[in-house]
Amino acid sequence: MASFFLQKNLGPLSVLILSIVLSVNAQETCHGKALVHGMAKLQCNYHFPNNTAKKSMSVYWQKKRNPTDKDYLEVVYAIYLGEDKTDTINKKYQERSFLEQNWDLRINNITSGDVGEYTCIVFINNRKVYDSFFKLDVFANYSKPKFDHGLSSVMTVKRGDYVDLNCTSGNGFPKPQDMYWELSNGSQPVRKLASFQIQNSSETYTIFSTLSLKVEYNISIRCILVAHHTVASEFQQVIILEDVPPVSHDYNLYIIISAVMLVLITVLAVILIVWRQNKSETVRRRNPNVEMGRRRNGSSRDNHQDQHETLMTPEQVTANGSS
Repeated sequence: MASFFLQKNLGPLSVLILSIVLSVNAQETCHGKALVHGMAKLQCNYHFPNNTAKKSMSVYWQKKRNPTDKDYLEVVYAIYLGEDKTDTINKKYQERSFLEQNWDLRINNITSGDVGEYTCIVFINNRKVYDSFFKLDVFANYSKPKFDHGLSSVMTVKRGDYVDLNCTSGNGFPKPQDMYWELSNGSQPVRKLASFQIQNSSETYTIFSTLSLKVEYNISIRCILVAHHTVASEFQQVIILEDVPPVSHDYNLYIIISAVMLVLITVLAVILIVWRQNKSETVRRRNPNVEMGRRRNGSSRDNHQDQHETLMTPEQVTANGSS
């Protein structure tokens, strides 16, 4: 026995109460998933006989308003005796629900409130001939967990200090299952549980978690959200101050002074070379006779050498004559 109550006017009847006793093979419940703000397609899986007159067809898509309330149903879409009855559709689905040619239901702009069990009911001449069920799960992916704003990815502390880290992830649906922390110091990561809070804002959830930790060694930390999907934050590096190699300011100063001195020596060498070249040029311009004397002395030495080479002894003259 099936009993359905459809609110509002369906055709000429102000209230249509369908109380039908009919043996119908039970249909398996189909399942589907959809993302918030996305689209969902719910299958009815019924085909009217070819000789069925359109005016004899009635198709209703309904949804349980409360999973525990089997009698109170919301009309998601309705066709009564071949005509669309959009005025009977619940206001939550107005202009969002559409019936496909194969009687499948399409819902646009999915919200978290669309999660639940839907029923497709088919009548021919007001006689129920078929029904099927579709369970729709709705999801919204959570944001990547993040640490407090303004927190650097590297934190330096003193050995034995306590650090407090806050991690947040939001805009997700359904309610998250857990958020835990993962600690690693280069070896196998260690899972650490911490308290967390969940807030329900409009149609989505936000989760917060706080970790208080005493730092005894360099460590990498990240928080991990567990929901319908698992999302991890970036690593937060916590480094003990004593283990950070100190920067030698004296060494840096020595490098700077050496570089400056090298530049100064180079500049002075260039200035000295240019100065000597300019000085030589100035001397030549002021004493042109000195240069001419140098040239004449050089010319006289050459002539004297030539004359010396041309003079011969009497024996050399006799030897040359006899030859």
